[in-house]
Amino acid sequence: MVEVETDLTPPVLKQAVLRTIEHELGRRRSADKNADRTIDLDLVLYGGVVSDTPDLSCPTRSSPRRAFLAFR
Repeated sequence: MVEVETDLTPPVLKQAVLRTIEHELGRRRSADKNADRTIDLDLVLYGGVVSDTPDLSCPTRSSPRRAFLAFR
C-alpha cells in the first residue's frame, strides 16, 4: 500500500496517473474484468471522499474482502 499527498481529484488521479502506470508496465485491458493482468493499481481511499460511479468507487467496494488491506 502506498500513501500519497496530491492536489489531483480522485478521477484524475485514477485515470491520468494509475492507469498510465499500469499501461507503462504492460497492462492490457480486456472485456473480462477478471482476466489475468501484469499489474492492478486501485485508489482505495481518498480522504473522506465517497464516490460510487461506473468509473470510480471510493472507498473501493471490495475493501472488506481484501485481507491484505490495513487501514490506519
